[in-house]
Amino acid sequence: MKKSLLCSLFILWATIGFAQKTTLTVSLANSKAEEFSLLDTRQIFENEFAESTAMEVKLNKKKSGCLSLDLKRAGFFDLRCLGRTDREYLFYNLYIEPGNHLNIRVDFDRPDFGITVIGSGAENNQPLIALIKKPFDVHEFYGDTTPVRVISAIKKEEIKQQQNFDNYVRKYKPTKRFISDWQLNQKYFAAKTYFSFKENNKFKIQDSYIKGTKSGWEKIQDSLIDEKSINNEQAVYTPNYLRLIQEFLLRKKEKLWMMASIEPENFFPEWYNMDQKEGMIAYSDDSTNLLKEKIINKYFSGQSAEILYMTLFDDAINEAYYKNVPQIFERFKYRFPKSRYINWIKPYVEAYLIREQKPLNDKMIIAKNNGSDLNTFEEILAAYKGKTMLLDMWGTWCGPCRSEIETNGQAIKDHFKGRGIDYLYIANHDQSNEADWKKLIPYFNMEGFHILANLKLTKDIMQKVKGDGFPTYVIIKRDGSYELSKAGFPMNREILIKQLEEALTH
Repeated sequence: MKKSLLCSLFILWATIGFAQKTTLTVSLANSKAEEFSLLDTRQIFENEFAESTAMEVKLNKKKSGCLSLDLKRAGFFDLRCLGRTDREYLFYNLYIEPGNHLNIRVDFDRPDFGITVIGSGAENNQPLIALIKKPFDVHEFYGDTTPVRVISAIKKEEIKQQQNFDNYVRKYKPTKRFISDWQLNQKYFAAKTYFSFKENNKFKIQDSYIKGTKSGWEKIQDSLIDEKSINNEQAVYTPNYLRLIQEFLLRKKEKLWMMASIEPENFFPEWYNMDQKEGMIAYSDDSTNLLKEKIINKYFSGQSAEILYMTLFDDAINEAYYKNVPQIFERFKYRFPKSRYINWIKPYVEAYLIREQKPLNDKMIIAKNNGSDLNTFEEILAAYKGKTMLLDMWGTWCGPCRSEIETNGQAIKDHFKGRGIDYLYIANHDQSNEADWKKLIPYFNMEGFHILANLKLTKDIMQKVKGDGFPTYVIIKRDGSYELSKAGFPMNREILIKQLEEALTH
């Protein structure tokens, strides 16, 4: 829950030591902003939990505002505010230590916004340091089939940033703690930047990556990241390290998925301590949350592990995938009994445990034999002709599908309540997941018609509607004609609602 406040108190990350009063005053000139926000860059969670680290401060008539913090440990922050127009923003990097009293003035009519920083802690936050921390853009390298250009650019940028920082230190004499934290953060710049780029780029160059260039990409990665020593509790307060280990958790899970497919004889004994037959049962039941926990336990300890458990929970909430989350949460509480995150996650787990008990009702209509005898889209259109329908091609295994149902499903139904829209949910690649399918229907309150598609039906529908992934939404009109949703992903709900409104008029 975000809070708007003037000179208000906000408790940040709990670490050892005593909190000290810390203030940040911001004064703006030639700006249409009504507030400024301060974001703790160590915050890597997408959900706004009960203790958000985003702070918003209302400005007075003179365009000035003050934020007061009880701060226990120094850290990196982002100052953000609107400029002269709705498209002009200031993103200013800060390093704030307990007891600092910073005063920042910004004039949007001056070059580089005429930023001045005075007060205790000013030596750590002069405008030059913001330029040193400016994000490095790798987009021009996407599509490269070898890592030569991108690693060369990253190394040059790393040297440039270090040289600029050395100049900054000589000129402004920043504090020892700032120098230490900056260097620790910089230690992971190349690894974080290269790893994230490489893992995203490999999907753009899939054929060449698989056929021959994989080893070259992996060799550079191995030179930057040592899995055996990736755990570093001293670095958990630095943005580069946090983003590196979060990316590592995701990509290691994907790598293990591949290992389970092509090396099951090695995968299951190593990761499940079971033979292939027993391990496959456990893995098939949950290849996401439990596997992430195994990765965390193998590579991380202390605060690094605590942070990554939170990443696991955050992903589960975002994707509405709570398989084994209550059990993992119990283990988390046992391992970290004093964690401040316990109270963040507890309400989500409790809500899930209540919702998972919901039974199917008479408005959740499952086709005869689960619809297993339906093979073509024409059969679907004939069976439901005369109805205006929203078809949702989804899967119990599909994180984006579950997330979209959780975020938009009920809202769309509420909008069209009593207006003659019906809902058809076709689950795909789920014939081995019948039990989960029948549990998730009431969990998400998916009132409507339901089919558990065979592979022929899935392929036929996706080809005819020109769907390219899941979820795919299709508007079916009363006369049997249909059109693909234009709402995109993540769904622009208003666009889909407009399409359905138009379908009701035909």
